[in-house]
Amino acid sequence: MDQPANTLDPVRTWVATHVRRAVTGRNGGVRHRDLFGSGGDRWFDEDAVIRRVHADSAMFVGGLRALLLQSLHPLAMAGVAEHSDYRTDPWHRLQRTADFLAATTYGPSAEAERAVARVHAVHEHVVGVAPGMVDTKIHEDAGDPERVARLAPKIPLGRAGKPQEIANAIAWLLSDEASYITGTTVRVAGGR
Repeated sequence: MDQPANTLDPVRTWVATHVRRAVTGRNGGVRHRDLFGSGGDRWFDEDAVIRRVHADSAMFVGGLRALLLQSLHPLAMAGVAEHSDYRTDPWHRLQRTADFLAATTYGPSAEAERAVARVHAVHEHVVGVAPGMVDTKIHEDAGDPERVARLAPKIPLGRAGKPQEIANAIAWLLSDEASYITGTTVRVAGGR
């Protein structure tokens, strides 16, 4: 006996097509062929759990959830804000992430290695300063003038940082003395 037609099937198909296009980009079909249709060794066997998980449509939801969770981390967001075009083209960032996952999960080993090398090449030039608590007027302006005094004993060095210490770290990273520093975040946080 034939199953009755589900009236939502055309809607599901439309939504799936548009979400897939948004995530994979305009050349998604060509990229799909390049990753899945070419021969060669892969990092993961066809029956690997990672391939089954990444093939599930829940990955779209999981991927968006991961990006939202990442947005809660101030250092991650500082890096994204300073080194990404997400404000003008938010889908492009998602497309690059999806392409990386597809290349490393399903693509030939050579393509997976190229994808990792591209990410490393981009990130090796990113350096930053992660200040801890800094003794500034911001705490008073936020309605908690005693915050620095209250929390300073919990910092291993026993005090909040000074704005000049943060400025010195930034100036050093911009100097020729630090020209060999790559892909790192300098924590100026009093040991915390």
